[in-house]
Amino acid sequence: LLALGGPAGDEAADSRREGLMAALDKVGSARLLQYVTADWNQAVAYRKTEGLLHRYPRVHAIWAANDPMALGAVQAANEAGLTAGRRMLIAGIDWNPPALEAVRNGSLLATLGGHFVEGGFALVVLYDFFRGKDFAEVSGTTLSTHMGLLHAGNIDQYIRQFSDQDWSRIRFSEFSRVLNPDQPAYDFSLNRLLEAM
Repeated sequence: LLALGGPAGDEAADSRREGLMAALDKVGSARLLQYVTADWNQAVAYRKTEGLLHRYPRVHAIWAANDPMALGAVQAANEAGLTAGRRMLIAGIDWNPPALEAVRNGSLLATLGGHFVEGGFALVVLYDFFRGKDFAEVSGTTLSTHMGLLHAGNIDQYIRQFSDQDWSRIRFSEFSRVLNPDQPAYDFSLNRLLEAM
């Protein structure tokens, strides 16, 4: 595995790198050959991936901390004859529209994202809190959400529902424990988000 990260010292880049390292520790069967920074930039990622593929011609996967860097890696892999999506597995983060199309056409394995709706989820929790339902009762004092994984199996459904990026169609009221008293805990997952349309 090769990894393309954001700039060192950037909070999001550092958090994503920590997540990658934790996942690699958990999996155990993947080996990180090299981690390089590509400044969140597609052109920089393309140039760096070109060099990395010459250094590591037998690599099977590239992880990128955002979608533009993943798309730069796709371009470099294709030009190196590694056929992104078949011999070379590449994934990114952010659910960028060009990355969604790359997942749909098979050149990008997956994109992780959905964190942009966390503001809506925060408002749901605050709404409930000020109406007597403390999130700490079911979630502890720290709430964390998990990004959703878009891949070949769910990309068409996501694009059908969100291609216009009209987030006002999400019925955030369905996430409220005040408005849905039978709901035992908060579920801010991708599947639940798709259901709330």
